Amino acid sequence: MYENLWGSIVAFANDVIDDRKPIHPNAKIRYVDWEAHANIQELPEADLIGTTAITFTEDEPEMFHGSFTIGVSTYGNDHHLFRLRNYVGEVFKRLRPTSKIGFYDHQTLEQKGWLHIVDGTIVMPMTRADVRPLQFIQCQFIFDPVTGAG
Repeated sequence: MYENLWGSIVAFANDVIDDRKPIHPNAKIRYVDWEAHANIQELPEADLIGTTAITFTEDEPEMFHGSFTIGVSTYGNDHHLFRLRNYVGEVFKRLRPTSKIGFYDHQTLEQKGWLHIVDGTIVMPMTRADVRPLQFIQCQFIFDPVTGAG
């Protein structure tokens, strides 16, 4: 189940990246697993959108709720943080309450349900680390399985 949850949220982040590329054609935008980089100096020299802090509680078999965070960072020439704010705004828009994200089997890619975003989406304050600003958007979800699949 965890692999499905992780993969579904990674797919969400990559969808945001794909949608932002035409808007910022001169920026290199990449997915990043924030948990795989202990030091800020290890990060690629690109704008980054990615996942971190996935939590979930299984209430009963195959029924769960939880939260996750999407981190956003720009690199290089974003002096007035226009790209950062554009990325954060897009992620926030997609994670507002009543939004939903497809939940897929990580091996078959078959849709197994939806992650329904619930009240309480948070945009955390922007921070700076060395040459890059960082901002995180956190949301909570409830899993809703696809019913009637045969």
